Amino acid sequence: MNRRIPLITILVTALLISALRSIPDDRRSSPNSTAVRTPVPVVAEGSLTKRRILMIGLDGCSYDLVRTWAGEGKLPHLASLIANGASGHLSTIETPRLPGARSTISSPVVWTTMATGKLPDKHGIWDFGQPFPEELYAWMDHEAEIILPTTLRTDLVVHVIAKAAPDSGAIRAMVSLNGVGLPSVSLTEQSADAIIRIPEGAVSEERNRLELRIDRGEGRAVGCRLVRVESGDGRFVGAVDPWRSADAFASGWHLPDTTARPLIQTAHRQVRAFWDILGERGRSVALVGWWGTWPAYPINGVMLSSHLGLRGKKTLTTRSADEVLHNTPHLTYPEDYLEHILDGGLVPQDPKEELARTIVDLRGCQIEAGSLSAETLEDVFAQDTFYRNLSVDLLSGRGDYDLLTVYFEGMDVVGHKFYNFLAGRRSKDNWIACPDAGRLERVVENYYRYVDRMIGELTEKARGRYDTTMIITDHGFDVHGHADSGWVLLSGPGIEKTLIRHASVRDVTPTILYMLGLPVADDMDGEPMLEAFSNGHRDAVARIPTYESRPILIAPEASEAEKELEERFRSLGYIE
Repeated sequence: MNRRIPLITILVTALLISALRSIPDDRRSSPNSTAVRTPVPVVAEGSLTKRRILMIGLDGCSYDLVRTWAGEGKLPHLASLIANGASGHLSTIETPRLPGARSTISSPVVWTTMATGKLPDKHGIWDFGQPFPEELYAWMDHEAEIILPTTLRTDLVVHVIAKAAPDSGAIRAMVSLNGVGLPSVSLTEQSADAIIRIPEGAVSEERNRLELRIDRGEGRAVGCRLVRVESGDGRFVGAVDPWRSADAFASGWHLPDTTARPLIQTAHRQVRAFWDILGERGRSVALVGWWGTWPAYPINGVMLSSHLGLRGKKTLTTRSADEVLHNTPHLTYPEDYLEHILDGGLVPQDPKEELARTIVDLRGCQIEAGSLSAETLEDVFAQDTFYRNLSVDLLSGRGDYDLLTVYFEGMDVVGHKFYNFLAGRRSKDNWIACPDAGRLERVVENYYRYVDRMIGELTEKARGRYDTTMIITDHGFDVHGHADSGWVLLSGPGIEKTLIRHASVRDVTPTILYMLGLPVADDMDGEPMLEAFSNGHRDAVARIPTYESRPILIAPEASEAEKELEERFRSLGYIE
């Protein structure tokens, strides 16, 4: 007897076949080979399911050690997340530190790739320290000054690109050199490139102070977009772009020093990070300790910069935290969030004693004279504890965010200094010797267990407010140092319980955008990790050509705290 197949059955079958065809083929033989990208439909923004994400970044965390110790019951919180989510290797990238040097896995490079979805040739970060970009932008409201090089022997050309607010009428840009006014230029509400020429004879051999003032008139708002100074032959001299408020940074223009190699900060990154993109699209972000987030600058949410934990033990025990943290500018956005941190008792009070109880007691050990290794361990433990306190505070009621993320560095440091003590190995640099060698063999495991407890506390605090947990690492670790693959974990509604095989560090930001219902940019080098999502929750990927519609404008800063951070990275062999 012929039976009619119900229409709903036909539709469901068609949808299942379509979903199955969208699953990526497993064509990679190793986690480090090139990922296979499966074509996906293009849909409009706003059609995707929105989530709230807790993302935890672990520097230098070994997936092999995590799986081993999780299986032995030593990392119960990570074991539970792995068992109930999608996880797998996250292929990383290698870059040369200097021209002609061998390639290496460099944390600031990889973390910036994860934060942008772009490779170094686009985001501009190549090492732990490097010169600032030549065309460097600083912040300004409606007046600024710059000290020009005395070596200039050609005439100067000042380009003033500005736009008045609607119905504000014309505005006037006035420039003076060494106190002598130059002919002013009038700008209408249409963007204009007004050129002011400075003759060669006006340039002094001692000091050249160039001042710009925008006359806004009575109560008229104006956006002065860009002021660029060139030599007569077209060579770049300096620039300022006051896109945002001058309140965030000291006013003034900053000339790049092509000989200096300051440690990576916000001024080095040349493209938008996920926190910029999310904020500009109405999503809120709380950011704790991420690489290259100092000086902190305005975002839609809270930015607690990498310099909050910069001095580690020295910050938290040598002098009062209030004194030291107040002496480092722009640690947080909003600026007054620092007062909340200090008043709220979030700074660890005795990290050295807690380190001895929790990780390793180095009393009685012989430490090589001049070695910073023990101090570095204390520093990074204090920093991780501090960042944990800040994250718990953010999760305990100081606002709801679409994404809350924290970075922990300690696993990388203990890997460098104690991995070789695992299984009774000797340290490759023999910087320490203890009567009880067993205490050194347990350092790495103890630190992983400490991080596991922090993860458990954060995920418990996030329960009911953040439906998705994401863990990312920049690289792994083995006896030789940095391993060429990190790992990733996703856990939450619609996440498949599966092994992720096709993921790369460049896929992190596209995956964040995908989960928060935003398009992935065509100029990003990564794609969403679609294989992590179950068939019923694997939406099509929305597309946008680019998010780089305007320049990233962040002024560089100088801080004495940089010296202590340089000491830490020098002790780990990252810089000479």
